[in-house]
Amino acid sequence: MPASCLSPGPRPVEPALPPAVERPFVNAEEAWFWFMSWRLMVEDGGTPGYEGRDRPCTPFDMLACLRRLVKPGRLTRRHLQVLTGYGRRFEAPAHGPLARLWEEGMAGLEELLRAKGIVGRKVPA
Repeated sequence: MPASCLSPGPRPVEPALPPAVERPFVNAEEAWFWFMSWRLMVEDGGTPGYEGRDRPCTPFDMLACLRRLVKPGRLTRRHLQVLTGYGRRFEAPAHGPLARLWEEGMAGLEELLRAKGIVGRKVPA
């Protein structure tokens, strides 16, 4: 039997994945809902994959930002309960004291995420 029959021959060239385009989030709320979708997937037993491929951060960057807000007391346990509860529903509270806690949490996140380039720069009107 000729040796060429035993060799696998040239392999087909697999197309390369396009380079990741890091697209910043529009605001902290969009980043939070993206983070919550990752968290819910992990809680449901899913395996994280490419969820950060086109984003300028990983879910762990979001956790680090939360820690930076919780440690000095800028976010309280109640803030986290509201952010998590409404984040699971992928909606913000409409009004009332829960909306105030949501807005305070989003303002703190927005400040950190914007400084890190995770949220895009505001365009002057």
